[in-house]
Amino acid sequence: MIAQAGLVALVVALGVLTQYEVDRDVLLAEKGVALPVPRAKAFQFIINMKLFPKWVPGVESFEPIDNSPMQVGKHFTEVQSLPIYGDLIYDNLVIAYESPRYISFISNSWLQLRVEIQLDRRDSPTYPTAFHWKIYSRRRSFLFNYVAAPILRFVYSHKSRQAMFNLSHMF
Repeated sequence: MIAQAGLVALVVALGVLTQYEVDRDVLLAEKGVALPVPRAKAFQFIINMKLFPKWVPGVESFEPIDNSPMQVGKHFTEVQSLPIYGDLIYDNLVIAYESPRYISFISNSWLQLRVEIQLDRRDSPTYPTAFHWKIYSRRRSFLFNYVAAPILRFVYSHKSRQAMFNLSHMF
């Protein structure tokens, strides 16, 4: 009887934690790197999403749905390959675009990711561009924020570090 009451309490607590939300998207990773090319050249490389798999670990392909120019509302299909499970296919939508400085897109993955990429000028002739990358989850429940997010922060921090390393060696 006590075990059943404990189980009921646990289920109720989990139900409550899925209903209450934090007031903003959950930051999973934030990284940056200095790039040895002008901002405009770096931005042209970044917005060529077909090259995304060359520097972002875990992404097999990132293909545009159509041939329209990069702009808010542009769709991409992302394929990630997981060992044993196989391919995961997600739709991505550009939600902000300011050339040559900023792009942001969202994914319909179960994590509901939002990626922000910003390029700033630096006062350095050798590395004139600062690349900033943030990954958020649009899942806001307390349960996600306090149970899944700490593990995902660890995973995405490592993936982001690898992406910054890869990106720095693209130029």
